[in-house]
Amino acid sequence: MKKVLILAYDFPPYTSVGAQRPYSWFKYFKKYNIEPIVVSRNWDGIQYNSIEAFTQKTSDQVNKKELAEGTIYYTPYKPDLRDHFLQKDGQINAFIRRCLSLFYTIARFVSFRFDNRKSIYDQARKVLQEDDSIEVIIATGEPFILFKYAHLLSKEFSIPWHADYRDDWINNHSQVNASILVKLTKRIEAIWEKKYLSNVASISSVSTFIVDEILKRTGVKNGYVIENGVDLDLVRDNSVSVDNDFLISYTGIMYDFPYMVPFKEGFTQFLSKNNFDPHIQLQFIGIDSQDNQAVALVRELVNMFPQHCSIKPRVSMAESIQIQSSSRILLNLIAGDPSKGLVGAKVYSYAAVKRPILSITSHSNMRTFFFEGRNIHTVVNSGEGVLNFLEKYYVFYKQGITFETDIYEDEIRKLSREYNVKLLSQYLAINK
Repeated sequence: MKKVLILAYDFPPYTSVGAQRPYSWFKYFKKYNIEPIVVSRNWDGIQYNSIEAFTQKTSDQVNKKELAEGTIYYTPYKPDLRDHFLQKDGQINAFIRRCLSLFYTIARFVSFRFDNRKSIYDQARKVLQEDDSIEVIIATGEPFILFKYAHLLSKEFSIPWHADYRDDWINNHSQVNASILVKLTKRIEAIWEKKYLSNVASISSVSTFIVDEILKRTGVKNGYVIENGVDLDLVRDNSVSVDNDFLISYTGIMYDFPYMVPFKEGFTQFLSKNNFDPHIQLQFIGIDSQDNQAVALVRELVNMFPQHCSIKPRVSMAESIQIQSSSRILLNLIAGDPSKGLVGAKVYSYAAVKRPILSITSHSNMRTFFFEGRNIHTVVNSGEGVLNFLEKYYVFYKQGITFETDIYEDEIRKLSREYNVKLLSQYLAINK
């Protein structure tokens, strides 16, 4: 059985989308004759999107867990000076945080002295010193400092490594309107990216477009698409009956983009056109702790239509899938260009529960690679487009029809995280 060392900053019990990706490898690798060893940071029960994730010092001890799926090492974490400013308010402190973020982002690549994630590197190095049967190292971003660790470990121990980007490092679609400081940071990071990928065996990301961009930019030869996918065990175990209301649901965080502008316009018209039917319900799950222009528009909707709109706290992935299963329409907001495969991780679970997906983009391009031309995924960028979509499926609701999309079971299987783990295991075998 091949042994693989996985460097992953986000990992359960932390419940981010980024954590689910390496966890799926950990969960399924043994089915494909790979034994995973994960090195992550210690989360000490910290919840996702919590300020404690960055400001709370964890235990100084490495916590080792040996499970049927493989082995996990949780390493110590100590906040740096920048992290302490997360707890302070005010424009001056916000400016200081941004300056410190720039400093640490650059400095940690220059010297371990400024790197408060170094415990992951130290523990990974110790694992490799004690176990000479490990054949591959995988580092998954973010943070992309893990690529530096894998680069160094690969050189020291003569073990090939694979860089999993998930989202692009330098051309991140969620930072289109980034500040001057962020743009400056990216220019500097591009230098580090090319340096640390100089000995990488292969890379992967979630779409062909991103993979091609990375290969072109870095000169790496081997690149593979590993989509995010959905854990079908959760879908099977947590399916529920559809709600009696015409329930529209959004689950997950929101980026700072203007995509809520057309939705607010179209949804307002939809309510008015249907005499503010009390059975029309719109809920946003998990954005309660966020604050940006998109969330501000959601709050405006809630204030305007409190009988129809609500914001609810973040829930577990299992609860999220229950909510998706009970909904009539699933709302998705796209930060990037949908024609480039930038549709967001949540569309996989959305599609698996067979509910129509309404995606809203601020891009002029509304083409989608995701089941284009089917009733599974519709992309709009105007209030009129939102209104027409909602009207179409509201007719089914008024007729007493629970609408399911025309997605096939084999297509759902290929959306699964397990299927994508199978692909990754094949690619790792190629690069042995």
